[in-house]
Amino acid sequence: MNMNWEVFRRWVKILTIIDASVYIHQGSSGSWSSRAQYKGIPTGGIYSLLVEVSKHIKTKKPFIIAFDSRPAKRLIRPEYKANRVTNPKVEFQKNLAYTYLSKLSENVHKIEGREADDLIAKSVKDNLANTDFNINIRTSDYDLTHNIDEHGRVVIMPANKNIAIVTKDNFEHIFSMAKCRAYFNSRAAMKVFFGKQSDNLPVFTHHKYEAYELYKSFCGVGVNKGWSPEDFKLKENMLEYIEMVSSAMTESELKDLKERVDVSYPTDVNRDLTYKFGAINTDVLSELISVTGCRSIARGLKIPYYEDMGNKHDELKQAYMDGHILSKSRYFEPSTVTTDLTNERGF
Repeated sequence: MNMNWEVFRRWVKILTIIDASVYIHQGSSGSWSSRAQYKGIPTGGIYSLLVEVSKHIKTKKPFIIAFDSRPAKRLIRPEYKANRVTNPKVEFQKNLAYTYLSKLSENVHKIEGREADDLIAKSVKDNLANTDFNINIRTSDYDLTHNIDEHGRVVIMPANKNIAIVTKDNFEHIFSMAKCRAYFNSRAAMKVFFGKQSDNLPVFTHHKYEAYELYKSFCGVGVNKGWSPEDFKLKENMLEYIEMVSSAMTESELKDLKERVDVSYPTDVNRDLTYKFGAINTDVLSELISVTGCRSIARGLKIPYYEDMGNKHDELKQAYMDGHILSKSRYFEPSTVTTDLTNERGF
């Protein structure tokens, strides 16, 4: 059998970074609807996330999970993502999943004021610098293509059919438009000028130039200055460009453009998010699986599934019915679990 050894080498040292919110959202509707509820609490999103997580535990492949919190970017631009309606089922599952999975390993992250996008960007940066991992980002958000590197170590792997696999080699093909070519790696710059409807960020309006003309101008500056592909994604280069063209902007246009930069580029994270080798706490995983009725996942991982969870289901159902989805952590504290199996599984 012929073996592509380059592909094989990439596969054996892959770190997967999981965008948790994507799985929880997609699992709360659609094809996952048959598992959308268990004993009065919504569980479809957690099941969707656990299916992905369990793959990496079973194959002993390293992974990082990134959770969203309310973004500080809303303080900069209040209308940012203001068009999104809060779904109590989704928020409940995000909090329930994080409370358990945060105890799963040291590689599950959530930071107040930071989106998963910010944590993923920092994790990619730290792991490219400190490890020899190739990185797969599991998401359905094209914004995360910002993290693809020029050496081919970072790839966007779709969490669902909404997006394609994106690499350094097909970036321009996927994002180029009729009026302009998309330069690798300028995804954040594209968002600044072209906006993003799901983030409530409209196309940038200038009194004279079209958004695509400004984007082409930005890329042209980069070409003339001899930027590397990595330079096209740097926030400081976008700010330098805005300074160059500021005389052609009105005061309101300049303010709008700078706000767009702040919400389009990843926010700094002051924490080392390099992957940490260690054990997986399967006690916590067993309890989360049991309270959400994900028996098949326990079976696949060969870890305990508890039929009798005492009052846990009633407590969680009451918490959900009361709307306690953002606080009152007493509802979500895992209990002490006794098991005949080891409570940790190392990579």
